[in-house]
Amino acid sequence: MKLLFDHDVPDDTAYGLSAQGHDVIRLRDVIDPQASDEEVLRFAATNDYVLITCNRDDFLGLAETIPHAGLIMLIRRGARVRERAALLRLLDRAGEQGIRKNTNFAQISNYENTFESRTSYLDGRNYLRFSTRGLESANAAERHS
Repeated sequence: MKLLFDHDVPDDTAYGLSAQGHDVIRLRDVIDPQASDEEVLRFAATNDYVLITCNRDDFLGLAETIPHAGLIMLIRRGARVRERAALLRLLDRAGEQGIRKNTNFAQISNYENTFESRTSYLDGRNYLRFSTRGLESANAAERHS
């Protein structure tokens, strides 16, 4: 899978992704780092990159209005090794089909020190949550509770 790292994603997060066959590209190597978030998302879509970012506040809104190849929000709340593990787990469990054209979250769960990776399908109906405890599915009404 072609992955584009936004400027806010630590370079060391890429460890292991290339070894698993992913093509990891840093934003600053292919587009002006001062480009707007909209330009970044459009660039990623045009070039078939799944964008990985820590900037969920801006990109969540954009992803609802701009078609994209896939978006992963890396939630940074802990040691980078654990963040990398959450990202690797998301990629492994969701697979390319679950990542492509969806908005996804890779994060560490706040309970029991486990990792949690979520794939949110923004069709207003369902989302899937992948965690060390197994797979959950919930409808939109449950999502907001």
